[in-house]
Amino acid sequence: MYTHDWFRNYIDQWGNEEPSQFSAAFARTIPISPGETRLIGIGSGSGIIEIFSLIERHAKSATFTDIEPTWLEIAKRNVSIKIRGGLISPSQVRFLPPTGFAELPYAEIAQHDLVAFNPPQLPYAYVDRATKQKIDSDPIEHRFRWGGELGLDVVEQFFAWYAGLHAPKPDAVILLSSFLGRRHIDEAISAAGLRPCEDPVETDATLRPMLWKQADAFSRSPTELEDRSICKVGDTWHKKLLTFRLRNKEG
Repeated sequence: MYTHDWFRNYIDQWGNEEPSQFSAAFARTIPISPGETRLIGIGSGSGIIEIFSLIERHAKSATFTDIEPTWLEIAKRNVSIKIRGGLISPSQVRFLPPTGFAELPYAEIAQHDLVAFNPPQLPYAYVDRATKQKIDSDPIEHRFRWGGELGLDVVEQFFAWYAGLHAPKPDAVILLSSFLGRRHIDEAISAAGLRPCEDPVETDATLRPMLWKQADAFSRSPTELEDRSICKVGDTWHKKLLTFRLRNKEG
């Protein structure tokens, strides 16, 4: 299995920062069928999920989307490096114009087997004022960090959009932090009329220090500890990253 150091070196070839725990976990656990899966990424960012899926997981093709033009340009440069290195064929990749997932036409989505999303999910209610001000002062950070008051706003918007396709494919794959609470996550999935294809794949991860104060508060309730899959190891709080594969009930 790939180590986090391996992912860091993989990214360093492009001159970017090392990937987050979320990106590394998602790249490893996204359900790719070699030579078959046609993937479309929502919020592709630097492109690590799609590029890794093509090179290491042998996806058939990948389509990149992002609401931020700057990130799409970064992804294009990263893909170009891999094409020049002979690791990716130009015919395997497509880039859509900058857009949010709600504006993507179904005719485009339907050409794929998987739609993958690593959503903004930092819960506003659990972050201290100084951190809020720092994130809010950066327009890009503000857009791709905040997940709403309890972290599920963008997730619920994605679920509603995906359920609104009323289609048998593609399946949706999403990576969520257990810190949001399995009960809240399961309720959001059910409310949208979606169904998990199987139990989520779990990956151990450390919790951001900015959330440790809230983790301490949750620790006073055994129910919250279990629901959020958090535990303290030494001085550090840990959580689970959950890779869900979902399908439309009406599809």
